[in-house]
Amino acid sequence: MLVNTSHAKDQIENQINQGTLFYNWGKLDNAYAAFKAAEHMLRSQAGLMLHKAVVANNMATVWRDRQEWVAAESYYQQSIRFYHQIGNQLQLARTMINLAKCHIQQKAPVAALAQLEKAHDLLEQTPYNKQVQLLRKEIAAQLTHLEPAKKSDKTASLPLSAPSAAT
Repeated sequence: MLVNTSHAKDQIENQINQGTLFYNWGKLDNAYAAFKAAEHMLRSQAGLMLHKAVVANNMATVWRDRQEWVAAESYYQQSIRFYHQIGNQLQLARTMINLAKCHIQQKAPVAALAQLEKAHDLLEQTPYNKQVQLLRKEIAAQLTHLEPAKKSDKTASLPLSAPSAAT
């Protein structure tokens, strides 16, 4: 158990940063090990909800890249719960978009569209800034992956227009 909370937080952040570097270098096994170490350290820490959300999202992304769908979805759901608890709308929307990507890769357009709708709705309630603009563009990009499914009426019951740019 890590006693010194400040020291523990630093160690957790180091693991997250290492995992992110490994992930960006395409070293999924090393990224997984670093994120798993951070997750293990977080178990003994009260609070640090943002860190827990980040680690869950990062773990999910590693699992998604490995095409381990059940684990990926489980970690994305954890991350969504943490971001919801702390009220971080931007990261909540980003994680929902990540979960939508997971559904798109699984050829599950209805589930993907549901997540994109939720993310879109969150961004509509969020003050406009560069991050919101980037996430809206990401939603629009993901919607293009769903166009073939829409044409075959697989998602006809869940219409979602592309997000509009704020004026």
